[in-house]
Amino acid sequence: MELYVVAVLMVACVILALWLLARRIRTWKEQILHAVSIVESNSAIAHKATRAELAQQLASLDKQVDELSMQTKLGRLARASLDPPRLVADSRPPSARFDDALAFLRSLKIGGDDPEGGRSYLELHLRRLARTLDLTPTPGSTRRALELGAYMQITPALACLLGYEEVRGAYLGQAGQSPLKKTVPIGDKQVFTCDVDLFDAEKDPFPYPDGHFDVVLACEILEHLRFDPMHMLLESRRVLAPDGALVLTTPNTASFTSVARALIGEVNPQIYSHYPTDDADVPHVREYTPVEVHDLLFSAGFSVEWLFTERGGIPTADIWIGPLLDYLGFPTNLRGEQIYVVARKRLGGNVIRRPEFLYGQPWDYPISARHSSNRSETGSVVRDAQ
Repeated sequence: MELYVVAVLMVACVILALWLLARRIRTWKEQILHAVSIVESNSAIAHKATRAELAQQLASLDKQVDELSMQTKLGRLARASLDPPRLVADSRPPSARFDDALAFLRSLKIGGDDPEGGRSYLELHLRRLARTLDLTPTPGSTRRALELGAYMQITPALACLLGYEEVRGAYLGQAGQSPLKKTVPIGDKQVFTCDVDLFDAEKDPFPYPDGHFDVVLACEILEHLRFDPMHMLLESRRVLAPDGALVLTTPNTASFTSVARALIGEVNPQIYSHYPTDDADVPHVREYTPVEVHDLLFSAGFSVEWLFTERGGIPTADIWIGPLLDYLGFPTNLRGEQIYVVARKRLGGNVIRRPEFLYGQPWDYPISARHSSNRSETGSVVRDAQ
């Protein structure tokens, strides 16, 4: 009997243990299922967020593709509507005397009616004036130099720094008058004296014999001429000795700054577009591109020896204008705001008295015709009819 009771108790204990185990398993199952449900829910939320983010990225990529397509289309349109741009070499002589020129210019004592204004002008244009002296050739066979539009800043340096034995200045005035006698103190040791002839450089014959000078300087004059810039260039060539040099500086209307101003549309693209407050001064009538200056000098019987530009306008214009021009296939050289040129008198060959690109070329001509109308197939210059 006792064995029977023990057996019953053991069976009861086993059944109770199995029931408790089953209950525990059921609890674990519910917990596992709840955990799986949470994981699946979180995964669904994450998947949905990832899908939304991916859709946003794809939309952004589609927009970028559209923008690139538009840019490519713009590039094709620019290249299709224009002839390939003419490239003019950007050549610059090695610096010979820039620091000496700076020191000399600073030693000048500015006199006249407005010495303070004269000193301010000198300081504002100091680097340009020094760079001009830096590239001006030293004396040749005649040892004579002429500066057109002489402000008596470069003029004394031609004698005292470069060693020219005879220096003449020229300024706008009535032809036939006696020359003006100009003097400039240089430091405390020297006084430079120079005759300044009065005449109109784009109308009057220069009052000098043929082949009289080694160098003629026409600095910041070309952009002020109203009627006939070729007259000034041809007369300059006439008074130069064989292989004489013309040194010319002028603003660059194809500079990074000018292109930026044209695109922004708020400021005139010319480097300087203000009217003068003095009735005697002439504003910038027409500014030139480096290609135009090159062609103008070639038409006047010169061979360009050095042609380069320097920056001096909006300091950040090249950061975005440069890549834009490069992408569209336009040249990015010669984009400084100041043009410097040294050209030699060319012996032989014809001269174009009135190059069509400057004296009334019709705008309905193709661009290629504008570039080539004054040249034969071999590239030689052809004299145009007057």
